[in-house]
Order: sequence, then C-alpha cells, then structure tokens
Amino acid sequence: MRENVYSGQRTDPKKTAKHRHRSNGRKTHMKSFSRSEIRKILGEACTEEIETSLVTLHREVLDSIKDERDALKVQAEKLQSDVTRLSGIEQKYNELKAGDYESKYTKEHEAFEAFKRKIDADALAGKKQEAFMAVLEKAKISAKRRAGICKLESANLDGYSLDENGHFTNEQDIIKHVDTEYSEYKEEENDRGADVDNPPHIDKSAFATMSLTQKMAYANQNPTAPEVVEWLRK
Repeated sequence: MRENVYSGQRTDPKKTAKHRHRSNGRKTHMKSFSRSEIRKILGEACTEEIETSLVTLHREVLDSIKDERDALKVQAEKLQSDVTRLSGIEQKYNELKAGDYESKYTKEHEAFEAFKRKIDADALAGKKQEAFMAVLEKAKISAKRRAGICKLESANLDGYSLDENGHFTNEQDIIKHVDTEYSEYKEEENDRGADVDNPPHIDKSAFATMSLTQKMAYANQNPTAPEVVEWLRK
C-alpha cells in the first residue's frame, strides 16, 4: 500500500496501476504526487531533500493551477451576470420599441420645439409693433389712429428687421411709406393742443373783449396763460 501525500490515505499499487491503465488515451485531472512515486521514479538517486523539493514544487504547481481556476471561475460568474443584465436591458428596449415610445417622444419633442418657436415669434412681433408705433409717432400720425394702422401693417412687419436698440434698420423707408399711405391721418396743428410751456400771448384787452364761450375755449387751450389765470381768480 502507498501513502498519499495530500490525503493521508494508503492506496493499493495494483489498483493504482489498473486505474492508470484504464486512463490511457483519456484526459485526466492532475493527481496528487506521492513520495513513494518519487522514490520509485528516481530509485537510488532519490534523497529526502530531493523528495521534499519535488513534493513542494508539485504543491506550488497545483496551488497555482487552483488559483488560476478560481480566478477564471470568478470571471465566468461575472460574465454570466453581465449577460443576464444585458439580456434584461434588451428586453426592456424591445418592450419600449413595441410600445412606440420613440415615436411618441419624437412627436412631443417636435411639439415643444414648435411651441418655443411660437413664443419667440410672438415676442419679436411685439417688439416690432412697439417700434412701428414709435415710427407712427415720428411721422406725426394722430395718436387715436396709430393702433388701427399698426394692426393693418402687422402682416408687413415680418419683413422688417430690428437693430440692437429695437429700432427698424430701415426706419426712414418706413416713415416714407407711412407718409405716403396715411398722410390723411397726420395731426393738424390745432389737434395737438396748446404748448403749455410756451403759451401764446394775447393782449389783456383782447381777452377782455372775448365772449364767455371764447374765453372758456381759450382757457381750455391755454390754462397757464397769465390773462386766463387772472380771469379765473375773479
């Protein structure tokens, strides 16, 4: 009987030889390397030191193989975990695709972008209307007519550009257009009211000869005129 270095069990040489015979031609796992087998191979040349060295070397080789096997096992388990995770992701993707979520997202995104463009367009249109109202004022169009004219011209404002200060880049051309198309709505001198900072001056005697109706009309147009102030104090 032989003593196995690793298991401590005794083995029958006949059975071992028979097992080796049956294993010929087949791939077998690496077995434990016993001291008796070392002595049998080396014969009289085997010493205890050689025997111990070979057993130690054999153990180191086996340990290295086991470590490599364990590392490969960990990698295989991780790979299997990744495969399972990717399979789940693929399944969710297929479910989303089947639910036509991509098409829904595209439609909602396009609708949102269209909404933003409308907001920007409305803001720009408001700025152009404000600039056009300023042009109408410069062209001396009657204040009560400006809103209506601005509404009529709103479609044409899209073709005008604004500068960084919010004025039309071709403002003078627009003023000429207004002068031509809406000249009948220009303010008349008597429509602007009196200049209260520089009221017209008339002789007191002329004011005194006015009728009550004339005085009231003159006072409404020139409330700060000296003769009006004096008349109202009476």
